Amino acid sequence: MKNLFYIVSVSLLFAACGGTEPIQKEQTSATTSKNATQQQQQTKQVVSHDLDYDLDKYRNSLADLNTTKNNNLPQQLVVEASQPVERNDFTQNGYRIQLVSTSDRSRAEKVIADFNDWLFANESIRYKAESYIIFRQPNYRVHVGDFKSRIQATEFNKLVKRRFSDAWIIQDQINEDKTPDNME
Repeated sequence: MKNLFYIVSVSLLFAACGGTEPIQKEQTSATTSKNATQQQQQTKQVVSHDLDYDLDKYRNSLADLNTTKNNNLPQQLVVEASQPVERNDFTQNGYRIQLVSTSDRSRAEKVIADFNDWLFANESIRYKAESYIIFRQPNYRVHVGDFKSRIQATEFNKLVKRRFSDAWIIQDQINEDKTPDNME
C-alpha cells in the first residue's frame, strides 16, 4: 500500500513539473525597444500630471468623531487600584516576596487569605509578615513581608516556598517599622 502511494506521488510530481517550461514568443529587438519607449513615455505622462484632486472628500470621518467623544467607563467596570505605599520617613528600598501575579482580584485576595491562614497556623514562624495587594496594570500582585536585606528575604522565602512554591524575591518600597528586626 505504501509503495503504491509513493509511486502515485512521484508520478504526480513529475507530471506537475513537466509542464512548467516557460512559453515565450520570439520578439525582435525592434519591437522590444519600441515597447520600452512607449512605457517610458506613459510613465512621464503620469509623473508630470498634477494631482489637483481634493482628497478630503475620500477620507473617513469616523476617526474625527471619536476624537471629541468622551469615553467614560461604566462604574461597574471601574476597579479601584490599591493605594501605593506612601513615601514617608518609614519607607525605604528593600525586598518583599511576591506570591502571585494575576489579573483576577478575587484570586489575589484568596491567596492572601491562604497565606495568612498558613502563617498564623504555623507557630514555628516567628515573623508574622504583612501582606499587600499591589495593582500594576494589568495585574494584581500579592507581596508579603518587609525585608531590609536580601539575606533576610531569602531566609523567609525558604519557609514560604514550602507552601507557595512559585514565590520569588522582588525589590520594593518597604515599611521600615514592619521589618523582622523591629517586630521581634
